[in-house]
This record gives sequence, C-alpha cells and structure tokens, in this order.
Amino acid sequence: MLVRESRMGSSLGFTLRPLEAADFPAAAALLVEGFPERSRTFWDEGLRALKRYGGNAECGVPFGQLLIAEGRPAGIALTPACWRRRGDGRRYPLVNFSSWYIRPEHRWLAGLMLRRLFSDPHATYVDLTPDARVARMLVVCGFRAVNTGTIVAALPLCAAGSGRGARVRDLRPEDELSAAAPPRPMLLAHRELGCRPLVIEHEAGRALIVYRERPVRGLPGARLMYVDSHAVLGRCLPALARFLLRRGLLMLSWDARGRKPSGLGSVHRAGGIWYALGEIDGDRTDFIGTELCILGV
Repeated sequence: MLVRESRMGSSLGFTLRPLEAADFPAAAALLVEGFPERSRTFWDEGLRALKRYGGNAECGVPFGQLLIAEGRPAGIALTPACWRRRGDGRRYPLVNFSSWYIRPEHRWLAGLMLRRLFSDPHATYVDLTPDARVARMLVVCGFRAVNTGTIVAALPLCAAGSGRGARVRDLRPEDELSAAAPPRPMLLAHRELGCRPLVIEHEAGRALIVYRERPVRGLPGARLMYVDSHAVLGRCLPALARFLLRRGLLMLSWDARGRKPSGLGSVHRAGGIWYALGEIDGDRTDFIGTELCILGV
C-alpha cells in the first residue's frame, strides 16, 4: 500500500501527507501534547524504533499520516506496518492504527482522516489500544472486536498441570515457521526490543510463541506478543509456565479468545479489547511489528 500525499481539503486549508523521518520532531511534539503521560524522550525513541524495527519501508506504508492545517502540524496518526501471509499464501500488509491525536480546534477533520487511513482494501488494519471514544468511531468505520479481554495467569499455579507432554524451548535457526508467522528477519530483530521467541513442541507438531517481559500486577511477568494457536496454548500452558518460571517470571498475560480461563491459575479480565478491519485468524495473536512491541505501550 503506497500512500502519496493527499490534497484532500486543500481548498479548505488543510492537507494530509505521509509522515517521513524528517517529520519526527513535529510528530513527537504533537504526540506529547496528545498523550502527556508519555515524555518527549519516549516519543523520540519510539519513532526512531519505528523506523528501525518496523516493516513500513518494505511494504510501502508510511510511518503515519500528518495533518497540516493553516500551515502547521495539527494532527498525527502512526501506522506501523509489515507484510504477512494468509493461510493460502497471499501476502498482505498488516497496518497498526496507533497513537492518533488531532488538536481540538481541528477535530471536525477526524472522519476525513480516518477514511484516508483505512483506504487499502487489501490490508488488514488493527487498533490495539483504543479508548472508548475511538472504539465507537472504529465500529462506524467497519472494525470489529477481535478478543474478549485478557487472560492473566499465575505461573506457579499453572505449572501444576500436566502440559500433555509438551516441551518448550528457544527458537532455533533451523526451525521452520508457519506461512502465517511474521517474517523471520523481523522476528529476530525484535529480540533487541525484548521479544523472546519460543517453540512449543506438542503432540501434533510445533507452535511459535513470542513473549515480552513486563510486570503483571506489580510482579515479574510477561505478555504474549505472538501465539501461533490459542488452542495449542491452552493445552500446553503448564509446560510454558514451567519454562517461564525457570526464567524468573511469576505472571503471564495474553489475548483472550472466549471467556473461559485457560486452566488452573488463570482468570479472565474484561480490559484490553482490540479491533480489526479485514481478515484476522481467530486462533492466532500477532502483535509483532506493532506499537506493543516497537513503542512498548
């Protein structure tokens, strides 16, 4: 999806144009204004990480869109993106709509900006951290909720199960990835962001899991950033719990598909609903190359 500058609305005094690296200082200033709980350093480092670890250049998607009104930056939306393959081998851009802010006096342009952002019929768009107001706008634009919340698990309790003979280990260079998995170069580059790829060997084959350490309820924990199969995760959770306990982690959270906890020590939380426009595999979670990994939100 190659997005060129839009002159839409130029006669009304505003334009939308692709965000380039030279625009990062202006983008960071807007993002600090829109998200004051984050520092300028956070956004400066995050934008540099987006350029370094994202897949935007490869799939022809800009880093975001910059709204120019009355001759100055008035709005920003980041769009981390990367190639993915569907189960039948078709390649498509996975675009993460992220960190959206428009100055109050220009909020009437929000609908026009959204239509511009979601213009590629071949792409899958996701918003992983919408607030309630943005979620309502996404539904109007055709997005749907993908998950039912978040599973939070106490690993010492989860480890008490059998794991059905599963074995968990680090990803090896010779391991083959599924066609739908993130590109290996991006997956490996994400190790620098703290994302650790694992392989679950189970009765029917192998499944890829990627976790990133982050505290869960104030305890040493991790969040799953990629899950090849939630069905496999549910069956093999005790084995994964024992592996992560050996690495000093006590808690684990992941994207919930359904409202039934995944086993002993797991509870369902209502928060963390995310939305998608386009095809999404109902048994897979894939946050590689998104704001959750690159920006660490």
